[in-house]
Amino acid sequence: MHHTMSETDNPLANWAQKAFYFGMGLAAVAADNAAKVAGKAGIRLIELRKQVQALVDELVERGAMTAEEARAYMDAIAANANRKGEDRQTAGPRKITIDDISNAEGESGTAIELSEAARLRQKIAELQAELDRIKGKS
Repeated sequence: MHHTMSETDNPLANWAQKAFYFGMGLAAVAADNAAKVAGKAGIRLIELRKQVQALVDELVERGAMTAEEARAYMDAIAANANRKGEDRQTAGPRKITIDDISNAEGESGTAIELSEAARLRQKIAELQAELDRIKGKS
């Protein structure tokens, strides 16, 4: 029995092989896009964190939050982001670096990035609402 199968011998095996290579190609493209998206999400996350920080600072200025509360709030946000990373051995809250973002692996990394971005947007919306409420009172 010869091992080289022609299409007539086993069309299914041939089709499966084509499907496999096609799938591999799609996976490569998807991974490439995921990396690009993750890169963009990383930049967005940094921007979103800056936005949160700015809003928190303003709340502190307006006396709606103490500096201590603000620090705890930002730490909680950072800790939440870190919790998703595998480096749990680092003690205490730490600032997220760009390295953490680019190290996020493949699609799961992208999913984490995007959910993190969504969570930060939610926080920004809450902080903005709080600010508007304070401004409305004055």
